[in-house]
Amino acid sequence: MSGSGKRRRSRKDRRREELYDDRLVMEADVSEIEELEFFDGNRQPQAREEEKKRTGEPVMPREPDIYDKALYLYPNTAYRQEHNRRVLEKQRLRNTGEVPAEAAETPASPAKQNGKKPSRIAGIIAGMRERRGAADTEESVWAFEPWTRAKKRETRFVFVACLILLSVIGLIMVTSSSVYYAYNTYGDSMYYFKRQIGMLALSGGIFLLTAYVIPLEWFQKFSFLAYIVSILLLIAVMFVGEEVNGSRRWINIAGIQFQPSEFSKIATALFLCSLVNYYKNEMKKFSVFVKLMIVLVIPTVLIFRENLSTAVIHFIMGLMIIFAGGANKWYVLITTVLLGAAVAASVALPLFVPIEDLPKFLQGFMRSFYYRTERLKAWLDPFAYASDEGYQTIQSLYAVGTGGFFGKGLGQSVQKLGFIPEAHNDIIFSVLCEELGLVGAGIVLLLFGGLIWNGVKIANHSGNRYGGLLAVGMTAQVAVQAIINIAVNVNVLPVTGVTLPFISYGGTSLVFLLAGMGLVVNVARRSPVSGKGGAADA
Repeated sequence: MSGSGKRRRSRKDRRREELYDDRLVMEADVSEIEELEFFDGNRQPQAREEEKKRTGEPVMPREPDIYDKALYLYPNTAYRQEHNRRVLEKQRLRNTGEVPAEAAETPASPAKQNGKKPSRIAGIIAGMRERRGAADTEESVWAFEPWTRAKKRETRFVFVACLILLSVIGLIMVTSSSVYYAYNTYGDSMYYFKRQIGMLALSGGIFLLTAYVIPLEWFQKFSFLAYIVSILLLIAVMFVGEEVNGSRRWINIAGIQFQPSEFSKIATALFLCSLVNYYKNEMKKFSVFVKLMIVLVIPTVLIFRENLSTAVIHFIMGLMIIFAGGANKWYVLITTVLLGAAVAASVALPLFVPIEDLPKFLQGFMRSFYYRTERLKAWLDPFAYASDEGYQTIQSLYAVGTGGFFGKGLGQSVQKLGFIPEAHNDIIFSVLCEELGLVGAGIVLLLFGGLIWNGVKIANHSGNRYGGLLAVGMTAQVAVQAIINIAVNVNVLPVTGVTLPFISYGGTSLVFLLAGMGLVVNVARRSPVSGKGGAADA
């Protein structure tokens, strides 16, 4: 409270008033918006067309009333980009002296010229102009846009802050959960801490490259090449891959060991976004949907052979890109149901029908994936398989249940002392629950929620279609992977080999996850004001 008894208006109060004003503008009648003359609103369509032909400026694709309203309802469309271009051009002409400053001023609205009383909407807009800057400066490009430049920077900051905090928590938990195992295996209790620090440094460098150094257009330009390379690597891992823990998922090239499936997520997303952007006017066609599904299904099937959970993440990520690109929702829904039923049948069918009673061509397929059926049995009743398939689930549940509200304390977990195999990998969330309790688990969930929410906001307010689709894919990948891992730790889903993003130990996963998040930050940095927004849409 100030001495005068009036409460000082905070930044939130001012922002709330601006958003309220924006809402009134959005709900305003088209005739009122025309009356304000934001952009050629006072001219007849014929006169405006004649002037544009005379001056050589591009002809607007729609009538002026639709255009003026689109400036408010759809701030990141071609309409807004055209408006930004003209405002910046007017400012440039004024600065170079080619046009007198008086000619660049915004004329009064028809309501003021005719001496009529301005409407409430006109008064609101006048106040918005006064608060947000003059209409002909570079800042005024955002003058009528609810999503202001400051808000975009705030979103990017929150996104990066959540990412950094999750990585720091991951480093702490990897160290805490691996001390016992590392000492007994390698004789160095800090073995995994040192390796995780090194991978974080490498991943951070790649994050900076994808976020701040490499232009987004380059990723779009080489997306097809990356997709082809990923397919070749997925095929190569079937023949020359290294087997780890019974699965052939790794490949070694020049001494560097990585999982091609992790690279395939980014490569497929890049190429799929390019195709969706290319077919942006034909996305409702069934033939286009089939083409996009073929591109998505090929790597998904190759990954499915050795890693069901990663294949599911890969498929959902691609499907989200296709859906966000404007595909028919019924095509997406029917495809999801059919493929989901096929995957469920491949895992659960032996529970109801003996493999020997199946057709000959299915018996070999079912036997090769029977270990997934055993995991499903252990998920339904883990204590009936406590000595083999259900052991990890039971120990994970013990860890989650004994953590309580505040946990036992950092480093005080009992289940990590040999009870949970390799506790620093896929089951690290249960150790986190045991040591930090419900409070620590809740903080991690909130950080994931903040990361995903701000990723969606970045995609929604992207400066171009390709970048928005890419942000959708990368954010969906993290969201689905985190949900699957946490669900496995609390026995909501059967045991799978999926790491918890940014928390679990894992070199390949961490590198490609941070590379994907770097792409999201790259999208967030692209502003319609800078003129970079439309490049990727060409």
